[in-house]
Amino acid sequence: MIHSRYDFIIAGSGFAGSLAALAMNQCGYRVCLIEKEKHPRFAVGESSTPIADMILRRLADKYNLPFLEKISRYGSWQESYPEILCGIKRGFSYFSHVRGSKFITDKNHSNTLLVAASSNDLDSDTNWYRADVDAFLVQKVLEAGIDYLEQTNIVNADESQGMMTLSIQSDDQAGYLSCNWFIDATGSPDLASDLFDIQSSSEHFQTNSSAIYSHFQNVIPWTQYLKQQQDISIQKYPFNADHSALHHLVDEGWMWNLRFKNNLVSAGFLIDLNNHRTDNLRENPETSWDKLLSGYSSIAKCYENAQLAPIPGRFVVTGRLQRQLEKIFNSRWIALNHTAGFVDPLHSTGIAHTLSGLERLLELFNTKDQQIQVIHNKLERHQSALSHEFYLIDLLVAGCYLSRHHFNLFHAYTMVYFACTISYEQSRLAGHLPDTYLNAADLKIRKLVEESWQDLLEIMEHGPDQKQISGFIRRTRERIEPYNIAGLLESDKENMYHHTAVSLK
Repeated sequence: MIHSRYDFIIAGSGFAGSLAALAMNQCGYRVCLIEKEKHPRFAVGESSTPIADMILRRLADKYNLPFLEKISRYGSWQESYPEILCGIKRGFSYFSHVRGSKFITDKNHSNTLLVAASSNDLDSDTNWYRADVDAFLVQKVLEAGIDYLEQTNIVNADESQGMMTLSIQSDDQAGYLSCNWFIDATGSPDLASDLFDIQSSSEHFQTNSSAIYSHFQNVIPWTQYLKQQQDISIQKYPFNADHSALHHLVDEGWMWNLRFKNNLVSAGFLIDLNNHRTDNLRENPETSWDKLLSGYSSIAKCYENAQLAPIPGRFVVTGRLQRQLEKIFNSRWIALNHTAGFVDPLHSTGIAHTLSGLERLLELFNTKDQQIQVIHNKLERHQSALSHEFYLIDLLVAGCYLSRHHFNLFHAYTMVYFACTISYEQSRLAGHLPDTYLNAADLKIRKLVEESWQDLLEIMEHGPDQKQISGFIRRTRERIEPYNIAGLLESDKENMYHHTAVSLK
């Protein structure tokens, strides 16, 4: 039975919306979850990280949701839920390509970078097949007795007498639901714009990218291709590069490959809009995809027999990805992280950042003091924290786009990101719940990132020479030294890092 009044109504049953509903239900709130589509549904594959897994385990413990702990590591996921599709993610891999040339490297892996995030497969992170993960969590919502409306649209919202009243519409019914708080977990700025005239902006972002992507079958594994090339050695790789968030750096931007255990692959090109036009992407996505692949014969070889997977069975083309809502709450409405904004998929920040914001929001409402002004004051701090996070992620990603044509520079700048993750992980392991994702509001972390960004801008202004690159690497090594427990940028690593984190709880 659907009630007419709730403590929380949540729009959007992706993983964040369903987890919000499950946790709030455990806190004793009456919750309704609304979804405009129907599960299972397509969502682009995403990769987890040690930070995301740490948060999942804490949410599992704090809100008595034990299944979250089971999906926080690849081994326990396979033991408990083998039917939910995922892939092993041992870490991050980066391969630099030259347009018009076959991929080549040398014994020092001078255009290759592998960064392990776990020491073995069982304790590794995962690539989430979102259609399965999201449907699984919705099933948990139903099992918990939480009211759930599918294929239902929210067409209007009105606040009066301290309540938010939503007008809803489905194929067979229309009606009204009221709530104390309306949580927007749609992952899009559209509902905020339509219902509350809250606008989204991208002007302040340094990163400037768009994407074309889909899911594919019959993609030859990258390591299989490398093994076939007798002049390329992978013996020193700390893990199978296909068991990672695999990045191909290309002239146009970069390409991701996320492999699931049934050899389904999520893949997409991110286009650097500062230097490349995308006029034909929407008009001719298939032709545009083939043209992008054709510039890189080694990648194209892996896709020579590939086919679009039945779901979605098409290419998805985006406009500019960067966006941030001008505000993330009003008197009775709150946007979750991915609704509030987004930067870029580089370095797999999506799941972890979304979970960190959800964790913070749950803490806000898991308290006896529910005075509206107290909550609004906390939401102001939450909004400020999100702004710090988007700013930091933006600089970390923009620098990688800027440096990608000079792989030594890219390598060094990427280590700034990994230093930030180490700082955050160590804070949690020490029992401190950070105020911001990646410690983005920490003045020392901000200084580290801002100085690295400005340093990079200066040497890139006229095209860096080898002396400038060497100087940047040296200065970066000095900047990250307080956080560097993994030997980042040590010359004897040969761009191969076997573990960047301690055993995470």
